[in-house]
Amino acid sequence: MGYRFLALSSLILIVFCTPEPYVKGQTDPCRKIDIKKDPFGKEMRSKAIFQGMGYLGVGIYQLDGKNYLQMLFTMGGFVNAICPTGTPGKVALVDGTIIEMTSCKDSGPIKRANSQTIYTQWVIDFEIDNPTLAQLSNSPIKAVQSMVNNQPLQLEISESDGYTLQEAADCLSQ
Repeated sequence: MGYRFLALSSLILIVFCTPEPYVKGQTDPCRKIDIKKDPFGKEMRSKAIFQGMGYLGVGIYQLDGKNYLQMLFTMGGFVNAICPTGTPGKVALVDGTIIEMTSCKDSGPIKRANSQTIYTQWVIDFEIDNPTLAQLSNSPIKAVQSMVNNQPLQLEISESDGYTLQEAADCLSQ
């Protein structure tokens, strides 16, 4: 009796905790979008995913009618490198498409420390046009890559996070 209850409870937990996959055209694409307004009425619509306790991440956002893809990378130690405007970036989609882009502004180092380590982060923004946004809304993101201090850094995206970003791109393209 106890084992059957435990097995049934585990099955119910898996069913209810498994995220619903995004299916273009069948699922509301704006259901998970975060909408924030500043005190002056400027609105930003966004969705971001993070990995490694927030040390790495990818986000898609819309501000002032423009769309952006944002990458967050981290390197150990204090690194004084700036990612200048025009830093190359790549997005790999599940369907095999590779999208190349360049950053739209300088990204300076953000130096941080916690009780275990010191590290430097960069938030790199890429403005994306409507055709690129359409590509992102047609296939989940599999990985992103950019250059920091002449080193390529990349982040592999989980399947569920890839669908989340695809859903966000679909929402922002409407």
